[in-house]
Amino acid sequence: MLNLENRLSWYSNTINRLKKYAKTRMGHPYTGPVYGEFIENEWASYHDASHKLIDNSLLGIVPGSIADTYINNVGSPYSSALIIQRDVKEIELDLLSILAKYFGSTPEAIRGYVTSGASEASLSCLWWLRKLLQNNNLEEKVYLFTSDQSHASIFKLANILGLVTITIPSINTGKICIDSLEKNIKVLLIAKSNCKLIVSLNVGTTQLGAVDDIPLIADKLKEMKATYNFDYRIHTDAAILGLTIPIVKNFGDNSIFEYTDTMIFSGHKLPATLSISGVALANRDVWDLAFKNNDVSIEYIAGIEDVTALGSRSGFSVIELHHALCSLDIHKTEATRFKQVIATCFENAEYLARNLQYIVGKSNVNYQKNQFTVVFPSPGINNNINFLRKYGLMKVSNDRLGVCILAHVNKSLIDQFINEYKLVFKHSVW
Repeated sequence: MLNLENRLSWYSNTINRLKKYAKTRMGHPYTGPVYGEFIENEWASYHDASHKLIDNSLLGIVPGSIADTYINNVGSPYSSALIIQRDVKEIELDLLSILAKYFGSTPEAIRGYVTSGASEASLSCLWWLRKLLQNNNLEEKVYLFTSDQSHASIFKLANILGLVTITIPSINTGKICIDSLEKNIKVLLIAKSNCKLIVSLNVGTTQLGAVDDIPLIADKLKEMKATYNFDYRIHTDAAILGLTIPIVKNFGDNSIFEYTDTMIFSGHKLPATLSISGVALANRDVWDLAFKNNDVSIEYIAGIEDVTALGSRSGFSVIELHHALCSLDIHKTEATRFKQVIATCFENAEYLARNLQYIVGKSNVNYQKNQFTVVFPSPGINNNINFLRKYGLMKVSNDRLGVCILAHVNKSLIDQFINEYKLVFKHSVW
């Protein structure tokens, strides 16, 4: 079991290994004074590799620490280069193993990698699914069905990947309208045979925190598959609530990967890493089928395999996220500490919603059980930038605001907000 002492030793040994290869990168940060001597009429130069080109202590980075070390997890975490020794892929593989088990699967059945954020994670997942569905026929259109409550990045990524986007309306809770989804898919299937579809669903929409009924939608797609000739895959954007799924059991005791082909979540939101990070996860068959006929090795980078969206990746964010998961006990079967954190966040969100309901009425506050997001009226404060900044509020519409209650929020801060909100509400004409 990875306790704190074991992790410290592992991280330290890893960094010591990396420092041996500090000069194996282009533009390496160590460039000390060059000196030497004449030996038999030839100049022999020496280089002090202990001197940094740039002193990062000004940024609060401790010299010689992990944060002061160049780490590049280039390419697939499942592919190691014999020449390049500057990655921490052994830690990334352990991180992925922890997540696979946590989500009720096995390390052998899941593939993925640590990304620069949720948007890159979705980019990779949608790219993998598009490659799988097109089967190297780049002229084949792939259609993306997603909710009007999906994150803006999904629409942007669809544009980048050339996916034909069909937006489905949501119901008042923010969930995708399943009847409308089914109807729109059938309209397409009747008009065009042998379609290729990606259905992008949500576990925790940005504005309303809604969780789509993924098992029911998966069943609907299977039913349609029996009647129509088409191929489809499901992607799940679970940026905020993804790590709560095994605890809340949104989909019963089954693994989320029984219903979805790919899933992403953010590392800097709920696990609260300082580095912006995310994780892209996929069922093994997605990864294998997407690249089965492709040579993904890059010879000039020591033949390393690359199935990632951006190639070079920060190894520091890998270590930081690994440390966060272990610190929250997610690597343990019970995940005790993480369950306590989640329970406190849910309790505080409900506490905020209940206090807001006393002020504006129950029907005017949007809050669903086991969610972090609370949405409420914004009388007189929608354009008060200082107030919005002070409490990290987001505009949901012209007259509504929302807030996401995570571990940094406590009841004392909520009480302070409620008292100020009361004063604004009292003097408004709402």
